[in-house]
Amino acid sequence: MQILFALYFFIFATIQFGLLWGTHNYSKIRQMATPNMYWRRSLTASFFAFLCFGLSTVFLEDFEKPQINFTVANTLFYVAALCQALFCRDLNGPLKNWQNKLAWISIVIFAVIFDRLRIGASYEVRLYFLVCSIIILLFWQVVELGKKIKVAPSPQLSYLQFATIGELIFAACRIASLMTAANPIQTVDQVPAPLVLATLAQLVVSTLSYIAMSGYWTEIIAASFVKTQNENSDFKLLLDERGKLIHSLMNANKTVATGALSASIAHELNQPIAALNNNLFTLQLLLDRYEIEDPVVKHILQDLRTDNARTADIVKALRALFKESSQQEAFTDLRQAVFDMLKIIEPECKQFNISLVVELAAGLSGPYSRIEIQQVLLNLISNALQSLKDSSVASPTIRVIGQRSEHFIYFSVTDNGQGVPDEFKPKLFDLLSSSKDSGLGVGLWLSQYIVEKYGGKIVYEGEYGERATFSFQLPIFRR
Repeated sequence: MQILFALYFFIFATIQFGLLWGTHNYSKIRQMATPNMYWRRSLTASFFAFLCFGLSTVFLEDFEKPQINFTVANTLFYVAALCQALFCRDLNGPLKNWQNKLAWISIVIFAVIFDRLRIGASYEVRLYFLVCSIIILLFWQVVELGKKIKVAPSPQLSYLQFATIGELIFAACRIASLMTAANPIQTVDQVPAPLVLATLAQLVVSTLSYIAMSGYWTEIIAASFVKTQNENSDFKLLLDERGKLIHSLMNANKTVATGALSASIAHELNQPIAALNNNLFTLQLLLDRYEIEDPVVKHILQDLRTDNARTADIVKALRALFKESSQQEAFTDLRQAVFDMLKIIEPECKQFNISLVVELAAGLSGPYSRIEIQQVLLNLISNALQSLKDSSVASPTIRVIGQRSEHFIYFSVTDNGQGVPDEFKPKLFDLLSSSKDSGLGVGLWLSQYIVEKYGGKIVYEGEYGERATFSFQLPIFRR
């Protein structure tokens, strides 16, 4: 009979070890939903309790005064029931520190009392103490599960509640079996059959409770996974919206930057258009009078071609800046791109007597979008123009420098204006932040965004009242 009891305990230990092994990955992902892992601690304690009880039963010598191993085993059973109750309590809100401390104190108290009973009390008294302690914890567990199910219904928690009620019933049957026993139990063979059956039934239902808790966690993790997938989809949509917003800001900033140049561009276009009209008028008069000589015609046609080319260059540069590029980043000649963009800037520089000094080294090519790099330089030069127009500098000058090293291409835009006030420097590249009375406050932010998108860096250098230099670098080979 003693070996048979030990065999029962080893079978339950094996079953619970299988459950424990099957849920070992839960500890790695417990932060996905909640840190409540009391159920796994309960399962671990129950497994070791069965293992310890089985070994202790095999080597049991005195049934009335068993070894201290039985105190360890029964304390582990109490810990398993306590952790189950704490699991259910934590479902309704995190435990407070004093509640956790009280739980540890109760374990110590149980172990001390049970060990005293192991030495000086009968089997019936020890069993009464163990079963009554577990009944209290099971009743608490049923109450906490009822609260949780009322707020958030779950099939697995309902199953767990039914299993807990079953444990309560079989625990009560164990008490009833003890109370109706005819004789004192002094050996293993004297344990009543109803008590054995009720004990085995309670252990089976307890194992089913762990299956229910494992199922509940599978349910929670699956829900967390679906939530994460949905959040990833939402995040992707937000990134798409962000990309569209940045694209819109870039176009709006182009409009603002070139809008500031519109008067000088119109003035510059008027000159070749007026020249074209004059040449056409002269040609018409000569045709009417038949006073046409070949050298005169050639001269007039040459002027027409020159003026037309001049107008076409200005319009082409302006259209290129606004044109939506469908091409991906390609190997771009930035030197030529800068010269094309400067055709838009030069008229306003002439209008305000601002010297534009351009020093571009050879080999300024790389895997960039032509339009985006032109956008960055246009923003920086437009800021320099605005600064110089509002200043009283004797010889206003903007210097654009482009250089190349083995791994980087460098550009800098320097003006000899007043520079940036110290209070604006910390938020110089922030979105919607501007030290000017006009503008959207997106130019420098967009410039930084474009440069950093290529893995580069843009910085400001200069002291207020002296000069201002914006420089940026672009890696030639990107990872």
